[in-house]
Amino acid sequence: MFDKIMQGFVIKDEVNQELIKKYERELPPDILKIWKEYGFGSICKGFLKIINPDEYLKFVKDTFFIDDTIPIMVTGTGEIIAWVNHEYIYMIDYKKNTFECLAAGFDFWWEDLYDDTIEYLDKKRNAYEKKVNKFGELEYEECFVMDKKVSGNKMEIHEYLNKLISIYGTMKDDEDMPDSVNAEFTDKSGMFADFGFKLVVINSLLDKEVSFSDELEEMKAKYVDDFDEYGSYKCIDEMAEYFENLKLTQDDLDSVTELCFDGGEDIYFLIMPDWDGESEEFLVKSIDGFELLKNLESVEYISMCEEELMSAFEKSGIKVSV
Repeated sequence: MFDKIMQGFVIKDEVNQELIKKYERELPPDILKIWKEYGFGSICKGFLKIINPDEYLKFVKDTFFIDDTIPIMVTGTGEIIAWVNHEYIYMIDYKKNTFECLAAGFDFWWEDLYDDTIEYLDKKRNAYEKKVNKFGELEYEECFVMDKKVSGNKMEIHEYLNKLISIYGTMKDDEDMPDSVNAEFTDKSGMFADFGFKLVVINSLLDKEVSFSDELEEMKAKYVDDFDEYGSYKCIDEMAEYFENLKLTQDDLDSVTELCFDGGEDIYFLIMPDWDGESEEFLVKSIDGFELLKNLESVEYISMCEEELMSAFEKSGIKVSV
């Protein structure tokens, strides 16, 4: 798969022998092979840029807490791909102030890259492709701006990274890194004790003709259909507020015959279109209020809450499948 990936290589510069010698014991053979046979440039239709580590090394050492980290690529959405501890491929995401281990070595990297099966990277690639369709291709030195706090659509990569650091701080000291903060929502209609459970109920009504169907279609057209900030993992505030305040009618409640607790349901992507299922905004912590669902017959449990919550359904004679 390496050769197929490199068929789309677009060269920017050749790599001099001095740099190759400097890193020949620090970087894996796959990267050195690209340097020797191809040079610095871009692959995957511009999404990944093969870079000179020296141009990003000081920045990474000043901002990332793992000392043995060598930047080897940059994405078109502003993340740094690095070779860490002579063994792992990491993606450092400064706009989320997080990092992910993408692979242990390069044994399966090129095949997975070709097949689009590197989960965290694929989300960025999808966001990149949407940006290309809207704003056109990037220069080698550019990336797309993926953060609302930074203005513009395209920006020189170093400038963008420095702006993100000025906003979110560094990951230099892992002991001082803040825990990720999830958005907090409530059911402002007062119908249910838990907003996450309210979403489960609303999700069961999305394919039915109910009191809010027309209004929801208008909201989707206005805020969801044109969403183009994939990779930001942010909630659409207007959609979240809409569901918080939504008051279900008695007819709506009577239409609920089954519920499904699953992170892949449509309702979550109406609020956060690129939700990856890893944050906790929508977790169900209470099902208080399910007594309002007079015609509820069955519940399917997959995820999104502790399984123990299902016992209350069972005690009420509602069938639960796990």
